[in-house]
Amino acid sequence: MNKSNPISTEKMEINQFTLSFSGDHKHLEKPFLSDYFHKYLGHLRLCHILTIFFYAAPGIIDAGYFPEQKYALWFIRYLIVIPVFLIGLVFSFSSYYERFWQKINIGYILITGGGFIAMIVTAPPPGNYSYYIGVLFSMVFGYTFIRERFINASLAGWVLFLLYFLVSTIVVNTPPHVLFHNSFYILTMNFLGMIVAHSIEMSARRDFFLGYLLKEEEEKVQKVNIELEDKVQQRTLQLSKINEELKLEIAERMKADATLRDSEEKFRELAELMPEIIYEIDLEGKVLFVNRAGFEKFRYNRQDFDRGVNYMEMLVPDDADQVKTKIQRILQGEDVGLSEYTAIRKDGSTFSVMINLAVIIRDGKPVGMRGIIIDITEKKLLEIQLQRAQKMEAIGTLAGGVAHDLNNILTAQVSYPDLILMDLPEDSPLRKPILTIQKSGQKAAAIVQDLLTLGRRGVVVTEVENLNQIIDDYLISPECEKLKEFNPEAKIESNLEMNLLNIMGSSVHLSKTVMNLVSNAAEAMHEGGNILISTQNRYIDKPIRGYDDVEEGDYVILSVSDTGMGIAPEDLERIFEPFYTKKVMGRSGTGLGMAVVWGTVKDHNGYIDVQSTKGKGTTFTLYFPVTRREIIRKENALPMEKYMGDGETILVVDDVEMQREIASRMLKKLGYSIATVPSGEEAVEYIKHNLADLLILDMIMDPGIDGLDTYKKILEIRPGQKAIIASGFSETDRVIEAQKLGAGKYIKKPFSMEKIGILIKNELER
Repeated sequence: MNKSNPISTEKMEINQFTLSFSGDHKHLEKPFLSDYFHKYLGHLRLCHILTIFFYAAPGIIDAGYFPEQKYALWFIRYLIVIPVFLIGLVFSFSSYYERFWQKINIGYILITGGGFIAMIVTAPPPGNYSYYIGVLFSMVFGYTFIRERFINASLAGWVLFLLYFLVSTIVVNTPPHVLFHNSFYILTMNFLGMIVAHSIEMSARRDFFLGYLLKEEEEKVQKVNIELEDKVQQRTLQLSKINEELKLEIAERMKADATLRDSEEKFRELAELMPEIIYEIDLEGKVLFVNRAGFEKFRYNRQDFDRGVNYMEMLVPDDADQVKTKIQRILQGEDVGLSEYTAIRKDGSTFSVMINLAVIIRDGKPVGMRGIIIDITEKKLLEIQLQRAQKMEAIGTLAGGVAHDLNNILTAQVSYPDLILMDLPEDSPLRKPILTIQKSGQKAAAIVQDLLTLGRRGVVVTEVENLNQIIDDYLISPECEKLKEFNPEAKIESNLEMNLLNIMGSSVHLSKTVMNLVSNAAEAMHEGGNILISTQNRYIDKPIRGYDDVEEGDYVILSVSDTGMGIAPEDLERIFEPFYTKKVMGRSGTGLGMAVVWGTVKDHNGYIDVQSTKGKGTTFTLYFPVTRREIIRKENALPMEKYMGDGETILVVDDVEMQREIASRMLKKLGYSIATVPSGEEAVEYIKHNLADLLILDMIMDPGIDGLDTYKKILEIRPGQKAIIASGFSETDRVIEAQKLGAGKYIKKPFSMEKIGILIKNELER
């Protein structure tokens, strides 16, 4: 029994979702699972045998009701499901079974239920509909008899329900009333099964927990009984042998000394096992004892302590003075509790610690101090990471809101030139200034895209991409050539792994990330140097704790290293903040470069690490999750004739007048008949009295109902109404919900005539 982790008798601490022991009771999880397994192992083997029998017996019914399909049905019963349980029964006698039994039980639930679902597909209607009973039995089997954990049984139960529903609707084409009937009972059984499984596991855990508490209390009672018996025996001996008091006193003293030595030995053994630093010092501060953790944390060896190490030498000077004051207060009887200090290792490096002290009393006098030192380095690191994430989130929210408004404003500057240029002759002197206006708008839109990326709302397109191709494209791009012109002494090299795995992402954002990292590296090398861009595939088998915490998984890693001046430690924590820079104003872009890198990595569910040494250089390492999908080659741009309209009616719904006007002029050029309204409420009124072949819905309209609520109301009037969604933000949950209701693709403002034309054409033909 672990005496270093006393159990609270007030409340059993568990995770309400998984039912696992948590908090102070977390260490009970493994012994509970082992106890749970051994308690029900015989029951599990009986379940194997009963399942084999009851799964095999109805094969006779198969032959009677479905003579033509009986062999297919028997194949499922006797050559798939039953052999699995036979193998499982044999495997249950293996020593490895305990390690996998919960996962195997999930497989049993899915295989038994999946077998019945396969019979539904195999047998002809309407008789096949009755096999849903088998799915119910599979759920009962999973939730109750095999003692599967609540979280695992629930997962398997919901998978069975979804599989049955999909097969019944897509493969078997079950009549709606039968599907509703069967699904209702399966869903009801699933909820009831979850309640029963939850109750079974909670009951088992409560019994285990109470048994654990009972055993602990029995040990306490036994200890008290032993102490009482010892005292009674001592008193009896004193009363019955007064003439031997001196001899008894000597014997008792010897016994006490032995007990003290034994107690000290136990203390030292326990102290050596503790992950925290346990120590003793005398009143002068000399270290008398320190456990193994102390040697590891402070990097001293046994000889150092034998020669003599003073406790105050292990703290920075200011903190050493504070500890001296604290010791005096403790000696005067004050309770000062834990305090935070900065400790010094033997090599001079420092780390943050929490220290608590207590007085050592012998013969009624204080002879030293005993205490504990807790290394809080990881805790401090987590606090810094949390503060950094909160700061980036707050700034990102602000930037995203500003970017949304700017997108609406920029729509005219980006979109109107397309309309004007279509009406101008090729030799018009106005073409060049109009193109200049359009390019300026596009540059401004690119900055807005940076703000959206910073606001974690900027990744519009996620496709299968390969970082090697993105890096190769950048190295031959005008941006890279311009960088080389500004930094002629900087030498850019690449070391790209062949057969690099693909990732899911946005090529625009990933390319910008590479560009920003290389630009940052070049500007850090005032006197020239080397920039190395490298990629590799890597499997992270255990989490990496650094600037960002990298979790286990398969990753494509992008590293950009330079031999520049490095980043000071005080700046390292702020390099990803927007507009935080130590570079020359007017030369280093918008000040959003590294913030965009951070936002892009997080939008791609990745991680970032930074290693920098002042005067030697910096390495940025980016981790992107791997995808096994292949790259789809993009098609060439379509000529305008391919996406021209044929007089179809388009209703544009947008609360910004300029947006409605631009969309109206574009679509009229494409041959459509256009109607516009400024709100969702007016769109609903329009549809009540008019027909529209397609709606273009702004998702965010203020005041009034937004695009999703507008579409819901229109569907009540015109079921099946076609629509596309337009917004200055990236796709949101409400956009996705509208698409589930029947809306088509999403387009981000500002949009070109080609993009909106192709999107409308495809939606009308869908």
